[in-house]
Amino acid sequence: MNQHHDTQTTDVTATPAVLPQEQAPGLSRRKFLTRAGVGSLPVIMSIKSGSAWGCVDLKCTPGETSLSNSGSAVASATSTSDGKPAAYKKPKWSTIKIIKDVFSVDFNSYLLETYQYTLYTKSGSKYTEISKSNCKSWWTTVKASTCYTKKSSSNYPRYTGTKREPGMFGTKVLINSTKFSEIFGTGTTANFLTCLSMNDSLEQYLVAAFIGAVWERHTEYRNQYGSRELCYPAPQDLIDAYQDALNRDNGLEDLRTLLKFYTIG
Repeated sequence: MNQHHDTQTTDVTATPAVLPQEQAPGLSRRKFLTRAGVGSLPVIMSIKSGSAWGCVDLKCTPGETSLSNSGSAVASATSTSDGKPAAYKKPKWSTIKIIKDVFSVDFNSYLLETYQYTLYTKSGSKYTEISKSNCKSWWTTVKASTCYTKKSSSNYPRYTGTKREPGMFGTKVLINSTKFSEIFGTGTTANFLTCLSMNDSLEQYLVAAFIGAVWERHTEYRNQYGSRELCYPAPQDLIDAYQDALNRDNGLEDLRTLLKFYTIG
């Protein structure tokens, strides 16, 4: 978490990732999840990537980082006895509160430092506005160009601020008003902020996982923490898992249960 905000009053820090033991003798992640009754096998297998599925803590502010056991099967598999290691060490995902902090402080503020400006490129004596209709194209142009702002029709001072890459996926910038259906292709038209504030819903856990997945792959995060293990599934894998779950009996509920397990326990 890069938190060098001159205008922010929140004291925000990030902790290094803690890499868990993904697999121990006799009990793989897949076997553990199915044995513990966390979702159906097709849904569990539909989310493919992420090395350990939860080895990183994205927290901005002090908060709960441990995940409670959920049910006797989970408790048994993740406990130690007679000096023997647990059969499975449950990975960690950031809590909903932490993800909301990441989203509000970084995605909706810090990372928009450059995006909030209307910027121009210059060719000869002509200034051309850089369109924001496609966030990816906007950032590609801004990153590679000398940019200008506009004070008047004849005054275009050079932009000298730090160039920040927005939190984005594909062509879209991810902010409070981003709609669930815009990213996941269908489903609720509620925005991301509303989804994160829902109570124990698939949309809440899915958006939280998606934000975590985007952030740990973001340039600002990677610059600060380097090439750490990727712990959340890839953003596109989460979208694909949702689309796949739509076509399975009880698929959406299985996906909700699975994402809840990694977020809460």
